[in-house]
Amino acid sequence: MKKEVLFTTATSLPNYEVVESKGLVFANVVLGTNFFSDFAASFTDTFGGTSDTYQGKLDKIYGDVVDKLKNKALDLGCNAIISFKIDFDEISGKGVSMFMVNAVGTACKAKQIVAIKQTQNNDYLDDEEMESAVKSYKFIAEIKNKENPRISDEAIDYLLEHPVKGIVDELLDYYYVVKVASESGYSVGGQYVADNTPTRVVANINFINQYVGLVLDDEVVEKVYSKYSENEVYFEIIEKNGIFDSKRVLNIAEQDPIKALKFLGIGKKIYTKEDIDYFKRIINQYNNLPNRGSYGMSKGGLFSKSQEIYICEQGHENDKDVEFCKSCGKNIQGLTVEDLQNIKDMKLKIDVLESYFG
Repeated sequence: MKKEVLFTTATSLPNYEVVESKGLVFANVVLGTNFFSDFAASFTDTFGGTSDTYQGKLDKIYGDVVDKLKNKALDLGCNAIISFKIDFDEISGKGVSMFMVNAVGTACKAKQIVAIKQTQNNDYLDDEEMESAVKSYKFIAEIKNKENPRISDEAIDYLLEHPVKGIVDELLDYYYVVKVASESGYSVGGQYVADNTPTRVVANINFINQYVGLVLDDEVVEKVYSKYSENEVYFEIIEKNGIFDSKRVLNIAEQDPIKALKFLGIGKKIYTKEDIDYFKRIINQYNNLPNRGSYGMSKGGLFSKSQEIYICEQGHENDKDVEFCKSCGKNIQGLTVEDLQNIKDMKLKIDVLESYFG
């Protein structure tokens, strides 16, 4: 079941709170000259000044461009588009005419605001709110029930519209089981957990990634990084949701600079003056990295002399003047071209932050 996207021409959604904006998304549909010939022919069904054929074509075009915009929002993990606008244009020139429909809006993540109505003396729930609360309890129980190998589409749709932090631990357990479970169970933090249905559906992965982004706060960040310390499979959640935590990445870099390299390519949603010191300390871990590869001599053949070669940390042999191993792409310090670029980019971020914060 594909998740629906909320549309509004306003800058806000009634009863919803925009928790994150992903920026503008665009979509367009272009039709050729045959549209106009069909349009001309459609005047034969005109009655009372309205062409049913033409109206039908416009409705279909409108639907197509809205679907394109919706899919772009879903690709960004969003469930709403605000400031939605659509316009129709005719483009003509050199005897050719085209009809173009453009749509634009701001893709964002929004969560529903569930308010409890108040009377003069006490609080009460109306029937609609009671139904919503019952669904919430039902689906949370479904998630917490470890016997369920699959999170239902109904639960996914509802929880994305009504996110709560209370099930993050259970969802992270689901995530782990989908990724690495054996046929009889799985291990978390050194403790074995028996599981009679360890093969969970991969569709749960996309839902969990999206859900973590909706409820993200300091507490959830702590949970995700804690899980990552137990197993690196959780890095995907950190990467997809842009959860770069300067202090925690520094801790990883101090323990193993190479292990922390993949974090450097993750952006932050908000940068502060405090990041300057953390970024500098992270970069310091890469200023004097020891060599992980080495230089040696190749074995000469019967008619050839031995010569100096570069041997990467995985034992691949290269000509001595090769900077990055042709097999694994790593230099003598164990860094790839991408790693070096990420280190360079972080240094530039330090310059920007120092300039901005004085």
